[in-house]
Amino acid sequence: TIALCHGIRDQSVGDYAPLMSSAMRGLPVDAWVLGHIHAPDIHPQAQPPIFYTGSLQGLDPGEPNLHGGVLMTIETGKAARTEMCYFAPLAYIDSSIDVTGEETLEDVLTRIRSQLTDQFNDLINQHSGLQKIIFRTTLVGTLSLQISIQALETALQAFQPIVPSVHRVGYLDRVIWMLTPDLDVTKHLDGDDVIAFLARILATLEGKIEATPEITPIIEESIRRFTDVHRLSDYHQVDAHVDERIRPTELQAREALEQAVRLNLLELLDQTPLSN
Repeated sequence: TIALCHGIRDQSVGDYAPLMSSAMRGLPVDAWVLGHIHAPDIHPQAQPPIFYTGSLQGLDPGEPNLHGGVLMTIETGKAARTEMCYFAPLAYIDSSIDVTGEETLEDVLTRIRSQLTDQFNDLINQHSGLQKIIFRTTLVGTLSLQISIQALETALQAFQPIVPSVHRVGYLDRVIWMLTPDLDVTKHLDGDDVIAFLARILATLEGKIEATPEITPIIEESIRRFTDVHRLSDYHQVDAHVDERIRPTELQAREALEQAVRLNLLELLDQTPLSN
């Protein structure tokens, strides 16, 4: 007997048929196959198996990693067995690339292409049915001040697809900037211009200077607005009851603010001849 249900597992309340694993395990079925969560979620050792098959293919970059179906074997007198089978021809893949130590724009681009190509080939070799991979890449590490953020952005917008064969291709869909410029922000704190103002915000966020009445309200309001706007993401506009678990934490909002201020400060310094 296979039980099918559309619902949320291990939540006592909710809008999508809350289900508790402890209660489901006590019922006389061979397996529970659940719907609602688009990411595959299988625990082969659980008996009876209680799992989400996920969508057959990721619908957008918000549903990353490999997708497919579940092969389930049920034999009389034996526990049900489950095996994930990844056969979707398209996959959205999140990746992280550290560019620390690269001194030129060409070096950074070479590292990005090399790592994406290696990851692409590994996935293609492991899953023969995979034909297209769309990468959402986070750049991390320390970026040399000799490299212009604007030049890097422009180069990545023209990033050529990875095409090892006519039927397989990899694309760079989006770059998430989590870079730390090789910058001593304390050298830019004095003054009334925008550079000094952003430098004081960044130095406060990094803990290099004490918070002041000038900066604290700006940081607090920015964090509040970031978390509120996040709830209005395009991925959730059709859902009137956005799950509170997708709301970013204050720490995540603070990190996002720090990165945004850092990138804006670096761009201004790129445009300022006296910044050196």
